[in-house]
Amino acid sequence: MAFDAVVFGTYVVGTGFTVGDSISSGGFRCFIVPQATIGDAPLDVTITYVDQFGNSQTADVSTSVEAYKTSGSHIEIALNAGDTGIRSVSAVSVTGGTTADEFTLESWNEGLGGSLALESSDASQPDSNTGLVGVREFSPAMLLEEETENDLMFTEGVTTLNVDYDGDMFTLQTEQIAIYPENSAHVDTDDGFLPGMFTLDNSTMSMKLDLADESDYNKVDETYMNKGFEIIASGFIQITFDYEVVLNSSYFIAELVDSEGTVKWSKTGTASGTGQVVTFVDDYCVFRVRCIAPNSPSVWTSPVDPWDNHMYIGNVVLDRYKTSGYIEQTGYKYKEFMKALRIIDLGYTLGTADTQVKAQIDVGDSLASTSGFVGPDGTSSTYYTDNNGKIWTGAAAGKYWRTKVWLTGDGKYTPSFDFIWYYFDMWIKHRLLSFPDTNPATVLVPVDFHPLVIESSQANQPDSQFFYLSKNEMLHSALTTDIEISLEHTADVDNKTGEIGLSTYRINKEVFDATDFVYGCITSGVVFNNSTFELEEEEIEPDYSTEIDEDDGFLSCNGTVDAGNKELKIDLLADTTYTVIDSNYPNHGFIWQESGFLSVEFDYDVNINSSYFILELLDADGTVVWSKSGTTSGTGQVVTMNSTKFHFRLRCKANYTTPTDYSEGITVSNIKITRYPTTGLIEMPWYLWREHNKSLDIFYMSITEAVGCDIRAQIYISDDQSGTPNSGWIGPDGTSTTSYSAGYTPMNSAGYAGKYYKLKIMFTSDGMHTPTFHRIEIQETMYIYLRHLKLATSWSESSVGVVMSGYAIDQESNPIMNAIKVILESTYVFGRDTMGVVNPETGFYQIFVKDAYYDKRHLILQVPGKTTNLSLRGYGTPDAVDATSGIPENQDLQFWKAPLCKSVAHVDSLVTY
Repeated sequence: MAFDAVVFGTYVVGTGFTVGDSISSGGFRCFIVPQATIGDAPLDVTITYVDQFGNSQTADVSTSVEAYKTSGSHIEIALNAGDTGIRSVSAVSVTGGTTADEFTLESWNEGLGGSLALESSDASQPDSNTGLVGVREFSPAMLLEEETENDLMFTEGVTTLNVDYDGDMFTLQTEQIAIYPENSAHVDTDDGFLPGMFTLDNSTMSMKLDLADESDYNKVDETYMNKGFEIIASGFIQITFDYEVVLNSSYFIAELVDSEGTVKWSKTGTASGTGQVVTFVDDYCVFRVRCIAPNSPSVWTSPVDPWDNHMYIGNVVLDRYKTSGYIEQTGYKYKEFMKALRIIDLGYTLGTADTQVKAQIDVGDSLASTSGFVGPDGTSSTYYTDNNGKIWTGAAAGKYWRTKVWLTGDGKYTPSFDFIWYYFDMWIKHRLLSFPDTNPATVLVPVDFHPLVIESSQANQPDSQFFYLSKNEMLHSALTTDIEISLEHTADVDNKTGEIGLSTYRINKEVFDATDFVYGCITSGVVFNNSTFELEEEEIEPDYSTEIDEDDGFLSCNGTVDAGNKELKIDLLADTTYTVIDSNYPNHGFIWQESGFLSVEFDYDVNINSSYFILELLDADGTVVWSKSGTTSGTGQVVTMNSTKFHFRLRCKANYTTPTDYSEGITVSNIKITRYPTTGLIEMPWYLWREHNKSLDIFYMSITEAVGCDIRAQIYISDDQSGTPNSGWIGPDGTSTTSYSAGYTPMNSAGYAGKYYKLKIMFTSDGMHTPTFHRIEIQETMYIYLRHLKLATSWSESSVGVVMSGYAIDQESNPIMNAIKVILESTYVFGRDTMGVVNPETGFYQIFVKDAYYDKRHLILQVPGKTTNLSLRGYGTPDAVDATSGIPENQDLQFWKAPLCKSVAHVDSLVTY
């Protein structure tokens, strides 16, 4: 029989001691139970208590609790010599500890027993029994609010502001902002000193730059000289505009450049268009005209007037995410038998660190007494933002509640809101069993409760009963009927039939944070970083023996690849005429296609005439990301470029005939590519043991997504410790062909209960980005092992009675050790003789008594080293045990204990003296 703990009191470091419960007789061992993990300072505890004999005293020694002792640990209190238990605690003194450390003083699995219908039901919960030992008063439950649940449509019964629903998640809406040139555009008047004149016009929503005639132009470098219009915004995701470009393509180019200096759009020559859309995420951009030739110090002079070269940009519109929005429930959820609304979990994905999802809850026990939307401290200024947020309900249980969810962003990114989990406790309605005083074989018991237990225990779960769970998830409805209950007794085992109202399994959530996969797991291509896992950058080399570009642009040269020396080389030819076709041709180079990479490192040696030739590195979009000309060299040059291709090329940029005696060229060597691996793996090599699992129900995985990447998971299940048979690695349909993705997914366990399982997490990447793994949660259904109320198998089959307890003591009032049974006999009522067990270490006994005057008693002892048991006769107080009134007083029983004799005769294995 398991007993509820008696909490003798609570102590908080820095606050003091609060007196708790007590017992009227006997004594229980006392334990320190931390309510949260103890801080970094140990503490010593001394108590003042009433011992098992009713004497008040203070412990001679203190009991130490080490630093960082975990919540729920049991540390037994040191009592004075001769004391085996306590009845109450009146004072506590503590040395050391950390402010706010909290612990209770409790008994542990020790008690005075109980009986059917020991006391009346709780007045506030008339169908919940508080006096039946071993019967759970409430059960944990969960509620998932997600748009895909047919009966829990979060998209219905809500009001929204500035959010959209895409069929899967809620995100912030987008909006358009028109740019008024005279108000919002900043004129860049001196960057590079490009000769020209600006015109800004709000009436036509236009910006125009006219280049100056009869002016000198030369290219200082790749960035200067230029002039343009800056646009600064709080954040945007797309820009739309009209344009007209009339520029000499040999000398000028119009460009749209982001805050990093990357060109997002460009035009040269004569071109125009309306509604041009360019998509990129930023809070700054500039439209500019840049001089591209000739190289300084050479100068090109524009013609005399009339000469028209200009860039016109009009009707600029920025698309961005709105910076805030919300979803507010207009109706309340209601749970009639709510005991406590406890925890909220928010399911969401953040765009960046500048985005957020937060919530508040309006809660109460009636519609007239709800709190309004408040956060975890009960005020409107705080919000629930993390998982496992403890819900504030004030003094209410939380029968009525509704939620408001806010999404906030920075204009450039939006968070995505998916679902809410609520965790709460629900009262379980029990109707007490009443047995008549006769000897029944079968009785009819009226019941009014739900869930309903009507079946006996199963052979494979001897301590559990089936029950039927309402589809409405703990919304109990009354059921009035008569149930026939058979009281069957089997020798030497507990009777497990005839008890109703017991829940036999519970929902459990196992959480595996990234930190749980750090030690002992098989990993490949991943790294643990700041409480998460992501792909680990790797360095590879290109295959120098392949992919030489021999004819692109028909640049006359000798190009070679030396794989042994890891070298690329281009030598220009003497006495050769090179003619420029356009800004790209002629050229010659080396191209590599990769799955994607982050940067390229290389050595270079350049010896070319800077007026006519240039060495360039281009990405997959053809954008020049690095260049050199003239005579220069370097080692370990690193160029950052998120791309799937890189191209080293030597390009001719002006007409030129090389001399007869001529030797110029370039060499690139020791190329190294840094990228994320295309795959990564985390795999548990061992099984997690969940002996009492009934089923695996829901799989949840939290990740941060990235472009071109994904994280999937599979589970390997067995119900035997050996791992055979097993499911193999399977996904949500119970086969090896599927895998779990981010979010909540129902599980198919391929017929296994899930007593043993392990996890595998698989990463994929495009080489340029990495996803991030946070955690996995598995919702399990676990059996609750309930030991049913014991019905005795002898002495009195017809009626069990109530429990009387106390200590077996000798003539000196000292507890008698080594006792195993106490026997009460009645010479007044036939068939009422009874026996009960005695704790041989403490002398504490328990025995069932009923409707009799017990005038004789014996105590059976088991003596180490002896082949016979000893029986002690009753002595002293009480004269007799009077149980005729129904409920006798718990009391100590005194016996005469003579000195143990040296030897005894064998008399039916029992010696009485």
